[in-house]
Amino acid sequence: MLQKGLITVQRFLRRILPVLIITCGISSSLFAQTGSIEGFVIDKKTNETLIGTGILIDGTTKGAVTNVDGQYQITNINPGKHFIKISYVGYYPILIENIIVEANKTTQQNILMDASDVSIDEVVVSGKRRTNTDEMMISSIKSSPLLVSSISGQQIQRSQDKDASEVVRRVPGITIIDDRFIIVRGLNQRYNNVWLNNAATPSSETDVKSFSFDVIPSGLIENIMIYKSAAPEFPAEFTGGFIKITTKNMPVENFTNIDYSSSYRTSSTFKDFYSYKGGKMDWLGFDDGTRALPKGFPSDLKLVTDPSTINDLSKAFNKNLTATSSTARPDQKFGITLGRKIKFKNAMLGNTSSLSYSNSLDYNPINNNSFTSYNILDDLPSYRFKYEDNQYTNNVKFNLLHSWALYINRNNKIEFRNLFNQSSFTRTTLRDGYDYYSSIAIRSYEHRFMSRSTYSGQLSGEHTSIEGISKLDWNVGYAYANRLEPDRKVLTTKLNENTGNYELALPNTANPRLAGRLYLDNHEHIFSNGVNYERYFDFGHLPPMLKFGYYLEYKNRKFNARNIGYANGSNFYPTSDFLSLPFDQIFKDENFDYSNGLKITESTNKSDSYKSDNTLIAGYMGLNMPFTLKLNLYFGVRAEQNRMTLSSFEPGVSTPVKVDNNRFNLFPSANISYKINDKNVIRFACGRSINRPEFREIAPFVFYDFNDVAGYSGNPGLKDATIQNFDLRFENYPSSTETFSLALFYKSFYNPIEMVYVDAGSGLQYSFNNANGAKSMGVELDIRRSLEFISILKNFSVVLNGSLINSKVIFPSNTTEKNRPLYGQSPYIANAGIFYQNPSNGLAVSILYNIMGKRIIVVGQLAQNPQDNIPDLYEMPHNLIDITITKKIGKHFELKGGIKDLLNEKYRYQQSFSFFKTSENAQVTRNLNTKEFQKGTIFSLGLSYKF
Repeated sequence: MLQKGLITVQRFLRRILPVLIITCGISSSLFAQTGSIEGFVIDKKTNETLIGTGILIDGTTKGAVTNVDGQYQITNINPGKHFIKISYVGYYPILIENIIVEANKTTQQNILMDASDVSIDEVVVSGKRRTNTDEMMISSIKSSPLLVSSISGQQIQRSQDKDASEVVRRVPGITIIDDRFIIVRGLNQRYNNVWLNNAATPSSETDVKSFSFDVIPSGLIENIMIYKSAAPEFPAEFTGGFIKITTKNMPVENFTNIDYSSSYRTSSTFKDFYSYKGGKMDWLGFDDGTRALPKGFPSDLKLVTDPSTINDLSKAFNKNLTATSSTARPDQKFGITLGRKIKFKNAMLGNTSSLSYSNSLDYNPINNNSFTSYNILDDLPSYRFKYEDNQYTNNVKFNLLHSWALYINRNNKIEFRNLFNQSSFTRTTLRDGYDYYSSIAIRSYEHRFMSRSTYSGQLSGEHTSIEGISKLDWNVGYAYANRLEPDRKVLTTKLNENTGNYELALPNTANPRLAGRLYLDNHEHIFSNGVNYERYFDFGHLPPMLKFGYYLEYKNRKFNARNIGYANGSNFYPTSDFLSLPFDQIFKDENFDYSNGLKITESTNKSDSYKSDNTLIAGYMGLNMPFTLKLNLYFGVRAEQNRMTLSSFEPGVSTPVKVDNNRFNLFPSANISYKINDKNVIRFACGRSINRPEFREIAPFVFYDFNDVAGYSGNPGLKDATIQNFDLRFENYPSSTETFSLALFYKSFYNPIEMVYVDAGSGLQYSFNNANGAKSMGVELDIRRSLEFISILKNFSVVLNGSLINSKVIFPSNTTEKNRPLYGQSPYIANAGIFYQNPSNGLAVSILYNIMGKRIIVVGQLAQNPQDNIPDLYEMPHNLIDITITKKIGKHFELKGGIKDLLNEKYRYQQSFSFFKTSENAQVTRNLNTKEFQKGTIFSLGLSYKF
């Protein structure tokens, strides 16, 4: 019956509707000549249509509200000129003047709306759009023309994470190591780039790309975006991911937050901790001059020939040579964050500042081995050395963030951001083991202090046209970074089998690797400037947007190293009893004599210093073309002129080394997105990127690393690596706070940069080289899901990310090398998190899991005799589980407890030797660990107070 009734109604409507329409049209023409206005209301930045926007004809009660497609229509308007008012919560109101309406015609009027950043004037701006909510973040991702993942400020606030290092762990597809190194899709950190707001961040390390994420308090983060596809406005030097951290530019309200926490380490806390006497400013991460070269020390000791002068200089060094034991205290961390805003008549001034300090004591017992080859006949490893290291490290971090924002009016704002980081570690390593190459038992000691200062300052502005169709932003930046290693001491003793005593290894000519002091000094300055302009054009109901701009960056570095060693005088023949004395007795002033005692000499080479600079000039243009509400194309090209120069010398000789790499590159990119419906989007992206060498990687300086018992040298002939990137991704949005995506990606590398083993006789030495080419392809799954559909789990949510990657290096056909994985590329990566948030009682719990597949950290070397092959060195998988529990107490207090590295699995670095074993008539593989250690589990408890 119901079905028959519906059919009857449909037949009636088909017959009567045309008659009604004609009738209404005749009536309209007879009684009134009116017109109409229609069009779309669109977010000018995202190109997304706005639902529920109010449009009103000024001075009348006639108006309309946009439908689900963002479309509106106002009918029965008297002919003439009209003003219309447009308002939408979170957007600046618009008044459009002199819209002409003609009788019996429809006027097309599309409207672009500009999202408001802050409520400046209650009359002018009636609402503030919250861009840091889950809903707005998901909406932004869905409407973005690029491949992007993110985490919103709202999610950060719910998680109650303390800093960006904890926050970034929640982003699907991101793995962070030691709070500094970002891994995206299993790629080495060199292929990723981190920006803070609209400028590059200074690296927290000298020789590799890294950023100390724990510098930024979570309360100052607006959102974190991870872009996985190229765009013309982005730097060309990223292949895995471009991470952009946006900090809050204006506090919503005045606030102050104070927090303190303490941690217990199972490996070190309340246990014996060895250290040596330092300076009075060590607790702040600075050396107060205690470790500096003696006052008046010559610039080149080799030019000093007077014995008495050398004797005086030898005695002038500090005598802090012996490690002493104390009880390790718990780790300490303190922070204060505040925000203030001052409102003027038509403007607003805001300030956000943060200061944090941490001090930790860490102990790691390390199995440290090296192998020359494998003894196939006896099926036994052939050791180069076999050591047991006991490493004690005191880490200090001091961070300061200070930013100002001036909102002149709703269309103009200026910001001044400052970030300073001071970090240091004081390390004592006690080594005991056997040197198989020299056939002797040794005990070695290293006392090392390293301090690093980084500063980044940005002055920027953003200016939007009154109509909201164009925007100009600019940035001027300066960054400074230094790394100081004053007085790194190494002392080695060898077992005298006749006496059973360990004796100081004093050579007749200085050898700082056995007994000496090293001084490193590195300074780097970075100047930058960038301008970006975008404009929308009135072209159909979906206006295209043009972007163009430039970026300039100049970076210079000055590096110096000095090697000072201890040696025997020409007539000094120390006894076994003397060499067995404690170090503070051996190096007494009375034992220094140029001919008849100890003396210092310098073995600094010209290659131990270098100067380098890099100039980058970049310009770009991009065009965003929304063909329909479903189909969008964003394409463009970036041009970069990059010149890197370096001046130094060949190791051990006076032959100058001059590097001058001046290259021009074009980086085209395209991003296509197709919105199947409101919940499903398909994206395709392609683009070209580059990976340039770091200064250190082209410098011929040989740095001896005591931990690895190896030298590291640069390669002046290193080339840029270029990469072609292709991505295809399906995205599903089950709700406004949930996401699901499945992506396929392919990358083709030309001249990828790798760390390689080089032949250096008795010792280990590593350098850098370009492989011929490589390919990497994989699949990536991202899930962010709420469990509220299960009533008892309504407060739970999960985040899952996994990637499976197949990579291989391609070698020329005339080489004996065979295919292997790309350097630094893991074959799989998995991240998982389960979160519990209960707003009613203020309890929050998070459990995070991460694992990466094994990856090559040093490329081996093939020999003519397979028995002499040096296999690739791998970092092996490590399961990591972190737990955080947070409880709000009243309105102002918050208690937080955590467990880091719950499983405390061993970190392992491994080489695999494969050979044919005759007795088994089979190919066998022997996996040997070069390094093995446990960091221990960390239990933390903290309290914060916000008012």
